[in-house]
Amino acid sequence: MSTFKVNTLQSVTGGVTTLTNQSACKHWCFFVGTGTVTINDSFNTASLTDHGTGNYGANLTNAMTDANQGLFALCSTGELADNRGTATQSRVATFNSSGTLTDSARCNIQFQGDLA
Repeated sequence: MSTFKVNTLQSVTGGVTTLTNQSACKHWCFFVGTGTVTINDSFNTASLTDHGTGNYGANLTNAMTDANQGLFALCSTGELADNRGTATQSRVATFNSSGTLTDSARCNIQFQGDLA
């Protein structure tokens, strides 16, 4: 078995090669949704928007082709819904076990699909 390790992969013309395969994860964000909403780590995430209790939007650095992307998300409250974002923002809503919107201490969201 061989191991291939690189720090930077470049095209023949010298430009950095980026992940462009269809349906690959093009955005992810791990954030704290209580108190001051804070990004802990992310990819293709410019900032977060707190749309109110339990309602978050992650603003993308590079837009998707449209709002019809695959969204996957997890949160520490255990209840979460895709709050249908746009090509430039992934949106989620988090709930407690009674179905009431509530802030979540840990949120993870991902978009799979195509960049614009």
